[in-house]
Amino acid sequence: MGLEVKDQVVECGEGWSGGVHVTLDCARDQAWEIFADFGGLCKWNPAITVCDMVEGKGNEPGSVRYCRGTLPDSWVYERLLVLDKENYLCRYQMEDNRFRFRDGVQGYVSQIQFRDLEKGKTLVNWTYTVHPVATQTREQFTTFMTGFYLYNLNILQSAANARASSLNPAQEQIHRNSAPTCKLLNA
Repeated sequence: MGLEVKDQVVECGEGWSGGVHVTLDCARDQAWEIFADFGGLCKWNPAITVCDMVEGKGNEPGSVRYCRGTLPDSWVYERLLVLDKENYLCRYQMEDNRFRFRDGVQGYVSQIQFRDLEKGKTLVNWTYTVHPVATQTREQFTTFMTGFYLYNLNILQSAANARASSLNPAQEQIHRNSAPTCKLLNA
């Protein structure tokens, strides 16, 4: 996963929006299969210690997951809004949370879409809208979210390649030292 970042967060009405375009060195179907397991976040992300479905039936819109991270007092309830398997698209929103900031974040809605670039590469567009965070400037929040998305996508890429390697050992060497390519979106 290589890195190209452009700071392009914009204010939108009462909120902020932004995101990243990232090229992963892994197959779209492998990455999507892992990410689309809405209740399975802690299966592939070591920063999540708990991911329990507390409402709904897993991957159905309206379902709610509770996630707790490794940082003290870091937790979130997230509601699945859309899981479109045909278009490899997921949209979810944070509800009650203590996500990294004293008062958490409000009005956060995120969308992620996976596009096949062939030759074992995947373009990921991950965007968000959020109400301004009282303890952050727009630029501080943008920097935080960019790092957060890149961290998670790097782990996702590794998990997808590990899964592919267990299916096809010859692919392991190809993806071992790759890094994602990223740029911020003007959402």
